[in-house]
Amino acid sequence: MGRKFKLLRLSFGNCCQHCGTKENLEFAHKEPTGLDGKGRGSYARFKDICRNKDKYLLLCKDCHLKYDNGGKANG
Repeated sequence: MGRKFKLLRLSFGNCCQHCGTKENLEFAHKEPTGLDGKGRGSYARFKDICRNKDKYLLLCKDCHLKYDNGGKANG
């Protein structure tokens, strides 16, 4: 993961916003986009997250899956 994304994760607390783990963190859209996430680590995505922090969550992989599949995550 690039330095800019590490700093961005720090600005979100550097832990899952649902369960608190610091492992396997991913940015999740609060509103569904229909996109699959492959290749989503680009500079354009970084800029979008920086400009629209209120539209994203920092979640671990497990909570992200639960969030996307049911609208909420355990934690």
